[in-house]
Amino acid sequence: MCSCFHCVRGRVRSHDEEAAKAIIKGMEWLGVKHDGDIVRQSQNKVRHCAVAADMLKNGKAFKCYCSKDELEAMRAEAEKNKVPFRYPGICCAPGFVAPVGIEPVVRIRTDQEGSTGWDDQVQGRIDFPNKDVDDFIILRADGSPTYLLAVVVDDHDMDISHVIRGSDHISNTPRQLQIYKACSWAPPDFGHIPLIHGPDGQKLSKRHGATGVEQYEV
Repeated sequence: MCSCFHCVRGRVRSHDEEAAKAIIKGMEWLGVKHDGDIVRQSQNKVRHCAVAADMLKNGKAFKCYCSKDELEAMRAEAEKNKVPFRYPGICCAPGFVAPVGIEPVVRIRTDQEGSTGWDDQVQGRIDFPNKDVDDFIILRADGSPTYLLAVVVDDHDMDISHVIRGSDHISNTPRQLQIYKACSWAPPDFGHIPLIHGPDGQKLSKRHGATGVEQYEV
């Protein structure tokens, strides 16, 4: 199965059923028909949280109690030193005592050495140094999953074989590959296509300059 429906999931997640129907109709007109049910990401929260719980149990993730102000200070220091910000692992350090009365977020424990890469179906070989891949958040303090966790779990559960998306998602891919690795799942093949820009130089998107497929129907 090909994950051509990332955009469908994103639009349906906002409960805009008319937008979802328009996307599906447009893809059918192009001869691209889905071979499964339409997945509503927001309905899979229990599954997403269960995967995060397994990652915590297996030591692939940890709870982080750092406040927004503390994190902003860390980022400012990294910017001052002209280095990429990477969460320093304060809350997973030996001897750390969790504070009382603070709801933590959950962060994945990413690799610190080596690199994460893939053979992109469009761009060729792409590698990211792991030192630049932060221990990013997979569950917010309110228990809701982030996009990076949710999309990986959904794609795995739907047996997605190929993910085709814009090149602006390239920076998401090493993070998603870290989740696949932490869960011992085989990742799909990724292909990142160049973006289309409008006369003003800005990329076309559903929020800026988008033209519906139906406008090309004859």
